[in-house]
Amino acid sequence: MTRVNKKNISQELREKAWKRFDPEKFLTSSEKVAVEKRMLIVLLLEQGFSYTKIGETLDVTRTTISFVKHGLKRTPRVHFDRESIKSHKGKMGGESPLMSPAEHMRRMRRKGLL
Repeated sequence: MTRVNKKNISQELREKAWKRFDPEKFLTSSEKVAVEKRMLIVLLLEQGFSYTKIGETLDVTRTTISFVKHGLKRTPRVHFDRESIKSHKGKMGGESPLMSPAEHMRRMRRKGLL
């Protein structure tokens, strides 16, 4: 899998990009296959197929199936740029807007996601 810089992109730019997105022009054949398999994993999970059957059918690992399944439950990550963190710290008395992994797990448990 390729590594992607997580620098914040404005919602407006994201929307413009998705409006112009054409998978035939922008994705390689292997990227298309990867996206198709992930979409099919979602469909097969919804239909009640087991990890074993999905793995055999799509030739994917249990790890990939689990990643996709748990990705359906996750909320998108928000990446802060340095300026937004500085301005947030000023408003919150020096606290960081990013929570600790332990706090993240507690919140996930409270929401019933774990």
